[in-house]
Amino acid sequence: MAKTNVTKRTKRKKRQSRSRPKAAQALALLRPEASTKEIIKRLQSIGAISGTRPSVIFDHWLEIVDATLEALPDQVKAVLQTGQLAPDPPEVAEVFERVRTYYDDDRLGPDRCRRIWQNFSEAFAYLLAGAAPGLWGQIDYGQIGPDLVGHIYQIYANLDPSWQAQYMTPWSVAMLMSGLTIQNGEAEVHQRLKQALTHPDNHLGAAMLLTSLAIPDDEPDQAWDWFITRVVPAAMPFYEPIRFLEPAIGSGRLMLAAAARFPQWAVAGRLVIFAGQDVDFSCILMSRINSKLYGLNGYALRLTAAVAEGLEARQQPAENRPPVSMAEALVTAKQVAQETAPADANENRLSFEQLFRSAVLDMPSGKT
Repeated sequence: MAKTNVTKRTKRKKRQSRSRPKAAQALALLRPEASTKEIIKRLQSIGAISGTRPSVIFDHWLEIVDATLEALPDQVKAVLQTGQLAPDPPEVAEVFERVRTYYDDDRLGPDRCRRIWQNFSEAFAYLLAGAAPGLWGQIDYGQIGPDLVGHIYQIYANLDPSWQAQYMTPWSVAMLMSGLTIQNGEAEVHQRLKQALTHPDNHLGAAMLLTSLAIPDDEPDQAWDWFITRVVPAAMPFYEPIRFLEPAIGSGRLMLAAAARFPQWAVAGRLVIFAGQDVDFSCILMSRINSKLYGLNGYALRLTAAVAEGLEARQQPAENRPPVSMAEALVTAKQVAQETAPADANENRLSFEQLFRSAVLDMPSGKT
């Protein structure tokens, strides 16, 4: 009898596991090693289905991810305002269409194409899961670091003999280099804020500083809220951002290491700006993806504005607050989008909506 009960429980667990979307299971694996392994499995599966070289598949995935992240703020705003995802903008639709034509229905068949798109979507879900802790999260990235796409590039895409092998600076070395260059990033930001607030023409900045003196010393939360929502905005018209230029940016690993030397609020608020260049377009895509994943160069502000405008349209107050993270924006949009039916139910035609629904809406709440 005991054996029968165990067998029944095992079968029930297997059925539950099969019924749960694989993209949703990605959310339980926030460790970067686990996430990158799962992403590589999905990309390898696409290669087995289509017979496409690893370097080509990787580039296609990078294009899809970059286009999806670029469209995300406007889509978050759209779903909050209307309850529906907006049609793909032309530049995003062009990326999806270009990739789709490479995996042609007539050549591969509808079922294979559906599996290809599902693997692309699941790889995106695992990327979001692996990057969810952010640069400042309580997680040890180890030698991989937060540059998940760069790590995948080195392991997976470099297996293609048609590519020249490229290897990025190890994360520990990147952090060592950034530490030697940026010894106290927060102090430097505060110094520049002070200069902006005390500028002779910044009357609002002076008023905000004087008003902050009235906040009691035993109210640190109130002082912090005043600083972020009143003092920093008053300084911005006269603030000179700290700028970094990486002439051979690669996957953006040194950029991420430099960003990690500054407080999150300063990077998210665009008080520190990063730029880079490279001769390899794959590297440009990887660095752009990393910049968006971790909220650099104003991307966190775009997400914040999208959530605020969307909530305002739903007559929900959007309080003054620090920039939202990728996870917060996705959770907010997910709560609304789950209540609506997809506008495009064609599983064989990849679009932002298909990718978003597969990679985000199937994720369990609170884990995005």
